[in-house]
Order: sequence, then C-alpha cells, then structure tokens
Amino acid sequence: MGGVAKMPAAALWLLLGVVVALWVAATPVHAFRRKTANHYDFIITETNVTRLCHEKTILTVNGQFPGPTIHARKGDVVFVNVHNRARKNITLHWHGVDQPRNRWFDGPEFITQCPIRPGAKFTYRIVFSDEEGTVWWHAHSDFDRATVHGAIIVSPKLGAAYPYPEPHRDIPTILGEWWNVNVQHMLEETMQSGGDFEISDANTINGQPGDLFPCSKKGTFRVPVERGRTYMLRVINAGLSNDMFFAVAGHNLTVVGSDGHYLKPFTVGHIMILAGQTMDVLLHADRAGNASRYYMAARTARTLLGAKIEVTINNRSTAPPRPSSSTRTPLRRPPPRGRRRPSPTCRPSATSTRRRRTRRGSGPWPPTATPSTCPPASTSAFS
Repeated sequence: MGGVAKMPAAALWLLLGVVVALWVAATPVHAFRRKTANHYDFIITETNVTRLCHEKTILTVNGQFPGPTIHARKGDVVFVNVHNRARKNITLHWHGVDQPRNRWFDGPEFITQCPIRPGAKFTYRIVFSDEEGTVWWHAHSDFDRATVHGAIIVSPKLGAAYPYPEPHRDIPTILGEWWNVNVQHMLEETMQSGGDFEISDANTINGQPGDLFPCSKKGTFRVPVERGRTYMLRVINAGLSNDMFFAVAGHNLTVVGSDGHYLKPFTVGHIMILAGQTMDVLLHADRAGNASRYYMAARTARTLLGAKIEVTINNRSTAPPRPSSSTRTPLRRPPPRGRRRPSPTCRPSATSTRRRRTRRGSGPWPPTATPSTCPPASTSAFS
C-alpha cells in the first residue's frame, strides 16, 4: 500500500526549530517586555481647585495637581493610556526621555502627533534607554503644561546599584506657577498683543503656594522625615518660564544628577534650576537641636530691583538667605511699540517646610515678610 514517507524525527525537530527561530525574529522586541512593562491610565478632566482664596477650573490628570508619578527602571517600556475627557485637544510629552526610534509617541502637538481630541483616547509607548534618575512628563499643547505635569522616577536596573548610598525615600518636589486667571485666555491675549504673558500670582511647591499665602495654610505640602536618614529630593522646575533658586533651611544639598543622568556629586547651600530642568538632590537629615520644622524655599531669579527685603526669624529681623534675596533679572524682549508694560512686580516665592520627629523648637524659615509690592513667600512642610 502506497503512502507518504515518514519524516525522520531529527529532521522534524530541526524544522520545528527553524519555525520557532523565524517567529522569534519576526516578533518585535517590545512584545517580550509587555509582561514586565508598567501600564498607567491617565484621565484628563476639568477639576475645580482653590488657590489664593480663588476657585477656578483647571485641567488635571486623574484629578491630581500635580499629576501621578510614573515609576520605571532603566531600559523599561511604559505604556500610558490617555483618555481625554476635557473639552479641548491635548498631547503629553515625556521630557528628558530620548525615545530612540519612537518619535511618534513624543507628544509635540501637530509635530510628531495629532492631538488627542475630546472624548478620544491614545496609548503612549515610552521607551527608556540611557535615562536614570529624574525626568518628567507634561502637556505639550497650549499652556496646559501649567497644571498637567508630573514626575518620572527611573531607578537602576534590577540588580544594579546607585552610584551613591541608596536614599531612604524619594520625595518628588515640583516647582510650578499659579495664575488666578484662565491660562488659555492669557495665552490668547498674549498672542494677540505680541507681548509677554502676565507674571504668575504665585509660585508653588507640589501644587501649593504654602502657608504664607492667603487661604493656603491648610493645603501646605508636608512630609515627615527622621533624623539620621538621607532623602532624595527629585526637584523639577515645571514653571513655564521662570528659573528658580531652591534651598532647605539649615541644610546643605548634595546634587548627584540632572535631567535623567548622574553627575559627580557636589554639595551646595542652594541650587538654581532652570525651567524644564530636573535635579536629583540628596538631603541628609542631620540637623541637631530642638527645631521641629524646616522650610524648603524656592524663589524665582526675577525680583523687584531696589526693594527692601527683610525676613523675620524668631522675631528678629535679618537679611534673607541668598536664594530668597537674589535680584538678578533675566533679559526679556521689550514690549511692542505702543503697548505699555505693567509696572514691575516681584515674582512670588515658594517655600516648604520639613518637620523633624523631635520636640518643637525654633521658628520656621524662610521669609515671613517680603517687599510690600510682592505677595508673601509660598510654603510647604516636612513633618
């Protein structure tokens, strides 16, 4: 009886191996990484918030201002599902992430992608390559970045170590700006006039002006620390245009990284961080004594020239520390002919405080009095 000749077992296994090899070669690399990749859902919504005794509607992600922190490891792929439930187009940008061979997910509106329309959704694929440290994400459409932003913390690969002693805890510290007016309307007016947009009504730390501003004490950002521990402040300047000085009262800061890359560590009393920049800063809680609260403070590089500035510490008036007393003014283009620039005003400053788990002691820093033309310094607190 005739039939098909049987294939030797060795040849069958060889053929099966060739098929598997071809399937592996044809499968994208990221398909094997989906099981370990992080997935996030970002819901863009309009949220009512109150700052400086003034309520307004802002765009937020998941109702948070600032938005959620993304955690990843070096070399990871992260997927972010964005659902736009707002009434305007939006895109998101992954600031400081190189995105090799992945430019269509980078976010600039009408440049690398079409915006996400109201009611639509889009999944971003974020490819981390050489980044390690702190980068961030923000809206890349109009002035939505003012409230739609958040931190990205990229840790070393599993099994790899930090090039410095591992900190006890990460503390995202996002410096921002707050306008009482609608930022979209402000952008439209600025584009029509051709001048600069209005100076912000306050600076913020993690979305809060702080306890020296009106109606702001209750929402002041606070975080507990323990003496002897080292903390990583992941400082992000999410301001639209302002460079900022940043310091922690009574403590030095050790800078170990910037913009998702490590640096040779150096220790300073304060840092200056540019708009859009990130810095990894180690803070060692080594202050002895009875003080239970320490302010973090941020002040913009632009302030009122010639204004008298004083601070009050334990009812004693003294000169302010360097970050709060800077009078440097960045160069700005003159307003168009025929348009009068508003009278000069101070850029408000932002501060936060950190509480030690010790007895209550000396009073807070930084300034509790600022020039008469400026609002008071904003504050947040470590407890």
